[in-house]
Amino acid sequence: MSSIQRGSALRGLLAMVAAMGGRLESRIRLQKSAYLLKRVGVDDFRTTPFKYHHYGPYSRALSDTLQEAIASDLLKENRAEYGDEQSKYTYELTEPGRAWLEENTDGSDPRVEQLAPLFRDELWRVLELAATVLFVERDESIGDRARAIDRAVALKPACAEHRAAAEGLLRRLGL
Repeated sequence: MSSIQRGSALRGLLAMVAAMGGRLESRIRLQKSAYLLKRVGVDDFRTTPFKYHHYGPYSRALSDTLQEAIASDLLKENRAEYGDEQSKYTYELTEPGRAWLEENTDGSDPRVEQLAPLFRDELWRVLELAATVLFVERDESIGDRARAIDRAVALKPACAEHRAAAEGLLRRLGL
């Protein structure tokens, strides 16, 4: 990923956190929200590559951008331990992050501000299933949405009860 692409992804990432009220809960929510914004056509994530992962579409480049934002004090990472070797991460926009975002708003997409609150308020399993539907639909060349949903549910049986909510989210996004 070039420095221009990283800068664009950084702007998208910080704008997404800002639009979620300055706080984003969980890495899964971060990855799925960015993927859904990419699929809506938000330029900041247009060149961010995603591959299939256990929790659906995942971008190592976005993860690297996140780590750069933390190291640069643009985002603060909070880690809470729970269960057996499991952690939950939250990310907060810092004052330097807000300042950076204000200085780099030229060319930013207003859809991030409009759509990110939807992602913040949705269950992470709904985001996981919706993003997986879009990923398999494109990656596996499944042209029929119902078949793509069936395939995604087969890959993610833990998300099956969220099928209707995921379909509703995709409709609201126009996807």
